[in-house]
Amino acid sequence: MKITPIFFALTAISAHGALVSWAENFESFDTSKDALELQNPDWWTGPIQTNAIAVISTAGQFTPTSFQTQSLAVGGVTPVFDPEDPNPNVAYLLAPLSASFSSPPAEPLAKFHFDLLFSTGATGNSMVDGFRINFADQANNAWGNLLFAPALEAGTVTVYRYNNVDAFATGAIIPVNTGVSLDVVMDLASNKWTAVLTQIDTNDATSLFANVDINADPGNLPTADLGSFSIDWMKTGETWDDNFMLVDNILLESMASVPEPGIFTLLSVFFTAMVCRRRDRQIG
Repeated sequence: MKITPIFFALTAISAHGALVSWAENFESFDTSKDALELQNPDWWTGPIQTNAIAVISTAGQFTPTSFQTQSLAVGGVTPVFDPEDPNPNVAYLLAPLSASFSSPPAEPLAKFHFDLLFSTGATGNSMVDGFRINFADQANNAWGNLLFAPALEAGTVTVYRYNNVDAFATGAIIPVNTGVSLDVVMDLASNKWTAVLTQIDTNDATSLFANVDINADPGNLPTADLGSFSIDWMKTGETWDDNFMLVDNILLESMASVPEPGIFTLLSVFFTAMVCRRRDRQIG
């Protein structure tokens, strides 16, 4: 299975081979422009330029202070597509190709951080469409993805992971208009990943999964590098809903290798840090 085309790329290798962290908080973009590529041609929304994925002003609109004054909005506005493909079911965002990297042997762990918030839009009280974060290698082979889909309870989103063979429910439920942080650690050498979801306002953390296969398709395993990821909006009905996902404070960085069962230790470090932050906030 492949993701087409190459999407959001990661970090660059320095002259000495160490990974350089890459971050984006969308504060430098002009919110009066519809599409990201109108300001920076290295960014691209698809299938053609569309204001359905754009940087918007979020000052004073959302409770989590981590969203600052501007965020990336994925969805909410009916996309504009190429006339040759007038009714596709996925709108996507591509990031600068210059931000790709190959994982050096000393640092095969890639760590991702995203702040996310889901909104039903102005016309309903439930999510309708799905949103997805796809990961791929530099040859454009899919590693796996995380899917955020409408849950059975109105006004909530549930999280699935997909390993290119099967989809698995993580059991996590996210209320709409509630900011969450997603932290993912991928061990590219061993094809394993771990993910933690944290509610921003309370610092309550939930393990989504730990030390499971990223890609379970034996006939199409990616190479041991991580070249890109995409942020996708997937139409589930006859028309695009006005629901949307906010994305902010993306951070991509490399980490030193953690031997088995070290990935579980890493997960416990996440939880310990989150508990400590919560205690500090309560004491302060």
